[in-house]
Amino acid sequence: PFPAQIQDEKAAVRFLRANALTYQLDPSRIGLWGQSAGAHLAALAAVTSGISQTTLGHPLDVGSNLSVSSAVQACAAFAAPSYLGDAAVTDTTVSTYLGGLLPGALSTAQAANCYNAAYLGNDPPFLVVHGLSDTTVPPIYGSNLHNALIAAGGSSTYVPLPGVNHTPWAAVEYPRALTFFQNVLPGVPLATWRELHGLQRDGSQDASIAGTDGIANVLK
Repeated sequence: PFPAQIQDEKAAVRFLRANALTYQLDPSRIGLWGQSAGAHLAALAAVTSGISQTTLGHPLDVGSNLSVSSAVQACAAFAAPSYLGDAAVTDTTVSTYLGGLLPGALSTAQAANCYNAAYLGNDPPFLVVHGLSDTTVPPIYGSNLHNALIAAGGSSTYVPLPGVNHTPWAAVEYPRALTFFQNVLPGVPLATWRELHGLQRDGSQDASIAGTDGIANVLK
């Protein structure tokens, strides 16, 4: 139950930053990208960059590598269920995540709220993408996240996708996310990055899958 997920995610960011030399990473340019539940966690980790605890007092950074930051420098959130406090009381996925049934777990839902005002104000750039025909996570959650980030003085780009449902659709949006990260985390030109990783420079192989693991080339 919450906050184990966000603690794990921040521990992963700290691990990467602490071992940046080993993995040949730039610790000053770490971005998060998720879809659906993954987008919720990506967005929550991003808005709590530099924050030590949830609104219920849970510590956000626990475990190893506590001497390095878990802050991230960019976030792409696709179809994010950014707030769970108004989910159906019969939604067992949400109640399992919150550790209790709504409305009793409302305070936990607020602590896990990606646009909780207590967290906003020092946020990295965001790309928020949402299908306007999404019946699993209604698009209001994407626009609410975007609007809250802007109201708090942050940078957010909102992309509503007409006629698009919850899944599957992310593959066609990979280039948009890659361009976003390239713009806000400038470094090696994207075409050069593709070439370094054995992909065509024009992006034509980004969404292809090599092998049997089901993971798109660009994600690998």
